Amino acid sequence: MRPRARGRQRPAWFGWGLVALILAANRVVDRYLVAAIPFLAAAAGMWLAEEAARRRVAGPRFTALLLVVCLLPAIGMTSSVFRSNRDQLETIQFVLDHSAPGDRMYDAWDDFNVFRPDMHYFWFMTSPGVRLCNGLTGWRYADFDVCRLVSEVKPRFVSNRAGGPAACGPAGLYRPTRFGRLVERAADWSISSPAPARAARPAADRCS
Repeated sequence: MRPRARGRQRPAWFGWGLVALILAANRVVDRYLVAAIPFLAAAAGMWLAEEAARRRVAGPRFTALLLVVCLLPAIGMTSSVFRSNRDQLETIQFVLDHSAPGDRMYDAWDDFNVFRPDMHYFWFMTSPGVRLCNGLTGWRYADFDVCRLVSEVKPRFVSNRAGGPAACGPAGLYRPTRFGRLVERAADWSISSPAPARAARPAADRCS
């Protein structure tokens, strides 16, 4: 095996090893995979440099090759600069204006709930986060079941990602709002006055 090939295999093995470890530990969350990116990027860069040298790609041609390789990431980063969270802020304000401080919410993706209590101790990244948080808390809160909680707690607003309440039974229990994934409990559809005050989320609702 050529020395250069061995050199690029080391970071590649480190990167894929981290991915395999995360998969084996059943802790697959996209942000955890970020740790593998520097190693895989280094391996890819070493391979690209080796291939360019072997094919005698140099000077302006090598510069053009690098520009093509960097084009897609550059487009993604450029678009993020002009991205606005106005829609999310409007959704948050709508929830505050149409709910009372004690109304519970189901927002497992952190889309809209900022100042209202959640329907359960686990509120964020409930899959696979529940397994991880249960392990950290000694399984004291192992009663997390979305459909049962939605039925019993009757959260005022619900995030409709991944099916939301429709996956738990009659879709008529919740009605759509003008904010896409946000649905509202049908029994409270005609609330006409905004909430008088805002309450902070209880500390017990957080798991970090």
